[in-house]
Amino acid sequence: MVSFLLQLGDSIFYRSTNGCATRFAKSLSRLRFVSENSAKFPGWGCAINGIQVKVTFSKAVDRISAEKTANYTVTGLEGAKAVSGVQLLNEKEVLLTLGAALNNGSEYTVKASKEIKDAAGTKLGVDVETKTTLNDVTIPTVTEVKSLSTSQVQVTFSEPVKTLGASVNSSVEIFPVKADGTEDTALPHVAAATSSENGKVWIITLNAGSELKPGTKYNVYLNKDRQVVDYVGYVAAAAKVELSYSADVTVPQASSLDVLGQEYVIVKFNKPIKTFNASNVYWNVDGSESNNSNVGQSFEKIDATTFKVKFNLIPGGEKHFFVKGAEDFAGNVAPTAKFTKTIVDAITPAVSAIKLVDSDTFKVELNVEIADATTVFADDASTADKTKGRAFYPITDKDGNAVLVKSVEYGKKADGTDDHAVRLINVYNPLAQGNYTVKVTGLKDSLGRVLADKSEVINVANMPGLVAGATASAATGTQTKDQILLNINETTSASVSEESLLNTANWIVTTPVGTKSFAEVAGAKVTKVSSELYILEADKGAVRVTSQIQAVGLKTADGKTVAPFTATPVAATALDLGSNDFVASTTLTKKQVTIKVNGLLGNVNPADFRLFENNVDQTAKYVQSVTFANSTVKTANTSTITITLKEDLTLTNAYGLKVAASNIGTKDIFGNKLVANSGLILQDTTSAAISNAFVADADTAGNVIKVAFDKDVTASSLNKADFKVKTSKGTELTVDSVANTGDEYATITLDAGTDIPAGEEVTVEFKKNLSTALVTDGSVTTSSFRITGVSLDKGENPAIIEGDESMTITFNKAINPDVVAKIAAGDSGVTATAITTAFGALTGDTLFGTDPANTLEYDVDGNTVTITFSGLVAADTATAAPDAPLSFTPDADAELADGTTAIESV
Repeated sequence: MVSFLLQLGDSIFYRSTNGCATRFAKSLSRLRFVSENSAKFPGWGCAINGIQVKVTFSKAVDRISAEKTANYTVTGLEGAKAVSGVQLLNEKEVLLTLGAALNNGSEYTVKASKEIKDAAGTKLGVDVETKTTLNDVTIPTVTEVKSLSTSQVQVTFSEPVKTLGASVNSSVEIFPVKADGTEDTALPHVAAATSSENGKVWIITLNAGSELKPGTKYNVYLNKDRQVVDYVGYVAAAAKVELSYSADVTVPQASSLDVLGQEYVIVKFNKPIKTFNASNVYWNVDGSESNNSNVGQSFEKIDATTFKVKFNLIPGGEKHFFVKGAEDFAGNVAPTAKFTKTIVDAITPAVSAIKLVDSDTFKVELNVEIADATTVFADDASTADKTKGRAFYPITDKDGNAVLVKSVEYGKKADGTDDHAVRLINVYNPLAQGNYTVKVTGLKDSLGRVLADKSEVINVANMPGLVAGATASAATGTQTKDQILLNINETTSASVSEESLLNTANWIVTTPVGTKSFAEVAGAKVTKVSSELYILEADKGAVRVTSQIQAVGLKTADGKTVAPFTATPVAATALDLGSNDFVASTTLTKKQVTIKVNGLLGNVNPADFRLFENNVDQTAKYVQSVTFANSTVKTANTSTITITLKEDLTLTNAYGLKVAASNIGTKDIFGNKLVANSGLILQDTTSAAISNAFVADADTAGNVIKVAFDKDVTASSLNKADFKVKTSKGTELTVDSVANTGDEYATITLDAGTDIPAGEEVTVEFKKNLSTALVTDGSVTTSSFRITGVSLDKGENPAIIEGDESMTITFNKAINPDVVAKIAAGDSGVTATAITTAFGALTGDTLFGTDPANTLEYDVDGNTVTITFSGLVAADTATAAPDAPLSFTPDADAELADGTTAIESV
């Protein structure tokens, strides 16, 4: 299903709304698919329905670690969704079932733990996150109906469903078809139903007397009452299925048993099984069926015929497994099946590594989990427990003196649970520079096997982890150099070239003929881009750019040795505007377009970018400039392309960006060019924010406030309860209504009679609760637009003035200079006693006579207006009130600098 469509030139861009939210671009010459969730190592996750997420890995995974619920988290705005089940679908895909439903249209973060292993047993090493948006537009349907026995029928749906009705009878009906073709509806034939596989499979039990009979046809009706729905609320399609019963004469049998490591077995039967328990499977060494002392501890039903059984750790060697006591739906008991398997001690328990993680903590890594409370202790443990625990981890300094251990604790897994394969050894005081010997001795695994002692001499200056990330680009087309970009965590490299990152001899790389010193590779060169970025460059094809590299022989600027470190570069992302691998996010506003892309840019050519409005190329009309800025934060290399516009866009129109067809000049730091003819759809997804506010009344009531947002909002989406107006003294004023005309201003009317005194500051707060507008919380403080002072240049007695006189009027806010243009030409030389201008009325009977030579000039400078009277002579002075002062009455049409026509009368 396509959610929107935009044609840019000769290309058409769609966004689908299926469960995995795939975006694709279809040009006139080809069809190209780009995943919304880029398949970064180790994989990516996508929500496929309201309660399940599929995680796809880039290579085969180890089933045991891949099926651990603790190795996955799914989090959205509403918080974490518990992972209640994990099923391996094939060697690269697992299906997560959640304990709570996802919200359709919402985005979720799926995290796979670093503890997951590939099929070869190698851990991922880092937690990997991917984002997915549930876009479920599929109606659940019935895919299969079959009989399991004379009294039970299995119904399979296309996805997990649930029933809203209290009675199953209302959602499932089964009627025999009589010889005349009519249905026997005399009895309610359905007694109950149970679900499995999270509601995807229903087992229907028939009432006594309604058992299925061979040769009789049955009509099965499902969801006639529309009470069966999926987990986003879509009603399952009603169905009528014809069912014929054939007697099942197959004896249930365990057809296979597969061993998974030393804790799990997978048992598969030849037909659906109704009754199964973990104790139905056991093992022994002597091969005797009666010896059932080692039974399964728990089990998981994978489907109707397959079960995963967990045992306590099974020692290596030949073991005899027995499957006994399972029953099918007809009540037939499966005969005892025996399987002989060889259990391999896949990993000899050992200490993998001893590391220094900070100035007072050592880390011990084991290749197996050992949950032994005597090997860990807290700082407040008893002296006896500390003494026992410290014996496993003796530490001495360079002089052989013992370093007292404060505490030892388990590490933590991604889900926050204890990692029994890690020990964190904490000492009391930060370690001084020098060598320390850390020993691990006497640890035993759960089978009683003693781990070999391991000692490590650690210099506290040898802190690995210099490289935060690496990106590679293989030379293509006319390019002649392969390149690897390194992100450096710290500025530790010495200035002496032989010991620095710039020395090609300090790098070991992978070439087509094996590993070599980088100094031996054709065209080898190391360039320092910045303190955080270095580029390794070699002739085309001389290195395997995405294979592991290693740095050796480095020293810090103060002469301390840097431990050797390795990095495995990932391939640079193609500069394709139609790919989510390249485009991280876009922002569209009335005044500019910003595109955040993955990777660093070397150059941007403005001519490469064509802006379309409603399928019309309007680049010349709108685009003023195109610039870019790179950002490096360890592993996060990104660049932001900013397109500044000449005039405001109309955000209700459709906009898109397309790359020119040829002569592309935009390149990344490696020299790779932007993909010609690629494009993307631009949408305004930003929230409006309060930018200003004004006391908008021009009368003395002062009970209207005009709130300005940085983009258009609609009155119907704003709720008055979300606005609060407070004075500088803390008094909260009651909001009577909020309205607007569909522009960026909202008008707040306070209760009748409420007055904001001239000069009083008020704060308008918006906290989104009941409003539906896309508006962020915010506040702004304002006061009425008012006069703060009036003065005359030569004095206040106009009766003695001749020549020129200037009146200066000062406001508390800036005036729009454009109001000068509003002064009518007739204002010069008028004879009226009140001159009306865009600023208001000037009154002074003693000043103005009938001489047309009198002129007025206005000058606006920020918040000051200067009015100069020219051509005044004594004859102009009226006699009625020779001492009457000049006065000023502002007009409601006076404007603030931002165009708000609101002024407080004085």
